[in-house]
Amino acid sequence: FRIGHDNKGGGGAWFLDKVVIDAPSLGRTWVFPCGHWLSDSDEDRLLERELFPQELATELINAKTFLFLLPAKTYTVEVFTGDVKGGGTDANVFINIFGDKGDSGERALRNSETNRDKFERNKMDRFKLEAVDLGSLYKVKIRHDNSLFNPAWYLDRVEILDGADKFVFHCERWLAKNKDDGKIERSLYVKGYDGDMNSSTGTLKSKFGGSVASLDSMRTSDPFSKS
Repeated sequence: FRIGHDNKGGGGAWFLDKVVIDAPSLGRTWVFPCGHWLSDSDEDRLLERELFPQELATELINAKTFLFLLPAKTYTVEVFTGDVKGGGTDANVFINIFGDKGDSGERALRNSETNRDKFERNKMDRFKLEAVDLGSLYKVKIRHDNSLFNPAWYLDRVEILDGADKFVFHCERWLAKNKDDGKIERSLYVKGYDGDMNSSTGTLKSKFGGSVASLDSMRTSDPFSKS
């Protein structure tokens, strides 16, 4: 399962050794080892972790069926703010990554590896995100919370690196209450997506080869149309 915290209050850093779930009515106890920090200032600065039951992993390995486990891995998420006047945002940004094996769940993009001041005009911010193996990526859902003084944001694109593979998700639109269509959330799809864009599941015609924006992020003839 996935566990994390909101980093609020004083002393948010947390070293999680393990999680134990006891079910007396079933006569079972599950142990989920961790052994990592959930902290924005220690280790890899992640606030979420994917945990797997120790007993299940041992049973699968002993049965030589461990390949069915979805291992945890680290994705590199690169977010490109557009070169547009006022395009940077002070708001908090969140992303959910979808693949043919599942999704990451919504994650806050907190600690940029490239910039102290995140999501500024014509800048790229790089983040690390730990999740189970999501398979071939086909969609990201990205939003902000419209907080602070300058929440309007012009998002150019998102690129996700999975080892040697790169998935590109173009946007080229505002996420703003007072611009474009007033939306602060966009769903972006890779090129070759052949599923229902209103659904959370679908298939890919091809794994790579560029990308295309989703229906709700396609440009109109008037980029600030309210329709």
